[in-house]
Amino acid sequence: MANDSGSPTVMCSEESDVSNVLDTTFELLARERRRTVLYCLRASDGQLSLSELADRVAEREAAESAPDDDQQETAISLSQVHLPKLADAGVIEYDRQEQLVEHEGDPFVETFLDWADKIEG
Repeated sequence: MANDSGSPTVMCSEESDVSNVLDTTFELLARERRRTVLYCLRASDGQLSLSELADRVAEREAAESAPDDDQQETAISLSQVHLPKLADAGVIEYDRQEQLVEHEGDPFVETFLDWADKIEG
């Protein structure tokens, strides 16, 4: 998501706010689960239901290490913590009532997410 000037919408439009954009971007991507959410959404073709997203996140996390959460615990964590944070930053669209999630993207966040994906790949 970019404004008319091409600047990322994750928080700023002035150069003096670059520090805030970096802080917000790093905070969003600091948690592995949020990165996993974004990886799963980018790999999907459009919207995912909360249940479907939780399944994909739990499956990916289980493949990477010993699973700590089952699908229901993952869905709760996503709906109460991670999805609202990503939605508030404008990186995803999250319809709480319909329980649908869609990747919106932000050029600034996507740049760092691409880099993280290469490292974690």
